[in-house]
Amino acid sequence: MSMDDFFPQPIANIPPLRVLVVDDQRDEADPMAQLLTFRGYSVKVAYGSREALRVATEFRPDVLVCDLGLPEMNGYELAKQLKEHLPEAVLIATTGHIDGAYSLQAREAGFHHFFTKPVSLAKLRQVLESVGERRPAP
Repeated sequence: MSMDDFFPQPIANIPPLRVLVVDDQRDEADPMAQLLTFRGYSVKVAYGSREALRVATEFRPDVLVCDLGLPEMNGYELAKQLKEHLPEAVLIATTGHIDGAYSLQAREAGFHHFFTKPVSLAKLRQVLESVGERRPAP
């Protein structure tokens, strides 16, 4: 399978989906951001919660891919704050923990999707495509 199978080229006449990747582990955040950028998404990266709040306010992402185990403020708290300012954004939680309690807590915090690491590129693609399809035409 090629990378094109995971992330087909976006439709050219639609503005790219804005995605904010939040993870304090650069070796997790940077490759994901590079892959998404390569496939035509508009991507920003934040390596901490406070930085994510600042970037999200300016960037206004359609989708937030957020690690739950962040310093300063965990991903659950970050989600609650972001939902106040970006109620339409789709929040995706990522974590290395597979315990069902993490998924339940993520939903309660406002996350729409929950992925264990390593994140399945096929599942992420499905979510991004569904968000893109629901966006109003320009």
